[in-house]
Amino acid sequence: MISQFSGSKNFVVQRPEQVIANSSNATLKEYLCQEDEKVIIGGTETDSQIISYEIPIYFSIAGLTNEEEKSKKHEDVKEALKSSMFRHWCRKMHLNEKMTITAITFVQVVLSEEKIQDDQQIVVRRKVQYVKAICDCFDSLKYYEWLDRNKTGAKPVQIPGVMLIRDPTTLILIVIPSDTELQTILIKQPRIAASHSAFPSLPDGYLDENGSFCGPAADAIQNNLDICLHGVNVLSLTQLAFGEFHPGLFPSAGGCNEFAHLLFYRHEFMTKVEIEKKKRIVEQMNGDLKIHIVPLADLWKLTPDAKSLSAYSLYSRLEQSGSLCSV
Repeated sequence: MISQFSGSKNFVVQRPEQVIANSSNATLKEYLCQEDEKVIIGGTETDSQIISYEIPIYFSIAGLTNEEEKSKKHEDVKEALKSSMFRHWCRKMHLNEKMTITAITFVQVVLSEEKIQDDQQIVVRRKVQYVKAICDCFDSLKYYEWLDRNKTGAKPVQIPGVMLIRDPTTLILIVIPSDTELQTILIKQPRIAASHSAFPSLPDGYLDENGSFCGPAADAIQNNLDICLHGVNVLSLTQLAFGEFHPGLFPSAGGCNEFAHLLFYRHEFMTKVEIEKKKRIVEQMNGDLKIHIVPLADLWKLTPDAKSLSAYSLYSRLEQSGSLCSV
């Protein structure tokens, strides 16, 4: 099949073992170009109309024996294309002048089904659980040289890689001044992926529309320690360090698009007696989520969590440079 890029270059994609997602020549342009949408890229709003390119979308038909199965998989692919994370990644790739996507092949779309009682009827809701896709990505300069028939010696350089697309995460470093040494708060909770029943890290959660830090950890901290993480007092360590150049910290850019917003909150002064009282309160907590008040200087050896250690590192450098004092 032949498709057209915004750079006025034609290319041919030959996939004899696969078929195009539908007969109307499905492309990313069809799903990503909607006039009522805007996307945040690097902290600035970018009009979605700049997405004027076309990329062939395929899905593997291996193991599918009838038209009903093929039609169902086609619908699954269309559902996966609605993912905001996938669409955001495609837009960022399009804005990167050094990389070119030539085709995306969906090899597996796994959906979960949820049965809901609605007006005496059982409604089955299907939701995308995860997607496996193959993306042909090339070094743009070499790729367009290869397309130019006058430069027969040039070859496209394919960029290898496996990627897990995930939502951004948010962590907060809480610093409590005292009459002895600075204190901070660690959360311990089960982390199945790490095979750990009480994995220590900084509190994780999310920011609400007012910029306040929210989530189960924030609720536990407020209920047990009477510390409210309101938006006006919460600073972004990643924004202070990187500005608008990077949206956050990428803990595993080699295989995942996930980035972390690292936040900072400086609490009011607490005496040693007050801190010991708070420690006794959190020691009596029940449930999987536990709160620990620890010396800030010992944080580097109390948690193996990369995002927590990164937050401590950024805090240390920003505090040393005076950047935290000026905001």
